[in-house]
Amino acid sequence: KRFDLCLTCVIIMSSTILAVDDPLRNPRSHVAVAMLVLNYLFTTVFLVEFLIKVIAHGGTKYIQDRWNILDFTTVIASILELSNVKGGKTLRVLRAFRVLRPLKMINRFHEVKVVVDALLMSLPAVVDVGVVLLLLFLVFSVFGVTFLKGTFYKCLESSLTPEELNLVTYPRLVGELTSTELSWLDVESSNCGANTWEVGKIPTSREICACLNGDWVQTIPQNFNNVLRGFALLFEISTTESWVDVMHAAIDQRGIDIQPVRDNNRLWALFFVIFLVLGAFFIIELFVGVIIENFSRLSEIKGLGLMTDAQRQWASTQQFIMRIRPEVLLRRPKRKLRAICYDFIMPGSNPWFDRFIVAIIIANSISIATISFGDSDEKSMFLGILNLIFSSIFVIEAALKVIALGKGYFQSR
Repeated sequence: KRFDLCLTCVIIMSSTILAVDDPLRNPRSHVAVAMLVLNYLFTTVFLVEFLIKVIAHGGTKYIQDRWNILDFTTVIASILELSNVKGGKTLRVLRAFRVLRPLKMINRFHEVKVVVDALLMSLPAVVDVGVVLLLLFLVFSVFGVTFLKGTFYKCLESSLTPEELNLVTYPRLVGELTSTELSWLDVESSNCGANTWEVGKIPTSREICACLNGDWVQTIPQNFNNVLRGFALLFEISTTESWVDVMHAAIDQRGIDIQPVRDNNRLWALFFVIFLVLGAFFIIELFVGVIIENFSRLSEIKGLGLMTDAQRQWASTQQFIMRIRPEVLLRRPKRKLRAICYDFIMPGSNPWFDRFIVAIIIANSISIATISFGDSDEKSMFLGILNLIFSSIFVIEAALKVIALGKGYFQSR
């Protein structure tokens, strides 16, 4: 134990030195020299640990433990790095292997090792869940590309007057445009194709915006212009980052090259809510569930797996006994009034009482849910009367139970 404790302290100090190391520090400064000496010291300690374990367990048994392989890799990388400190830069890349030193702590604590082993054992199942996630993303991405490609754009409002913005938002037939509206168009601009418009053509918002020398820009940085961009968008909103902005852009859009209008189609909110439920919350629960399942299995192998069947059954019985709680046995009162109330409220003798109370609770919840800002006086008065009726019923219910059960009513949680 003292040997493990000393090595644990060395690993902590080595990790601390690694954390405060600054590559921009002057290599000839006192701090840099002190850290170099400590690096030599820590490498020597780890090398001694490696030699002691190899001598004690033998080389074959030592390398059978993958955590020992990690320790061995760390030691070799540290030796190669230190052997090249004053030389060229060919092996200086091995300095990055020093980040493996904190991982040596895993081999010191059994609980942490079980967690890491569970994570490693979960990788195949996590890959399976990842395939399901990719298929889910593909379905939503294809759907988004089908209906939302090229729609997250608008003509920048700041470059237009209200009248020009209205023309961009609601284009009309070229033949229906007034002379004033036609005068707004810069037909000589290279971006404007108004000279080619036919009388029966309805120009798009983008075409009118170009003729008005406006700026056609994206409403949000993300888009569904292709499947890959759709994947990137869905991945971002699956982290609940900026998903509200994307949802608003989808709700406002009116089609390709058409100026968006606020709250144009609110049904698109359902698309993003469904994706968040499936792609964010549900899939995350799958990942967590896979890891927890493997952690429980590994804990059983390294814990309860050492028990016999009889010992495991005894441990399960003890856990069950610790969870159960005795219930108070209700007896029918002997007094006539209490007995009548008891028979009226107990499900065994009168099941309709509980059903009636459940119906009242549901009706009360519905009435409360209908309250909204700006209700008329008549509606508020009606809901107030209903609330008074429901409250009276609940008071009568409590009174009947107190009469029938006495102190037992307050003992029940």
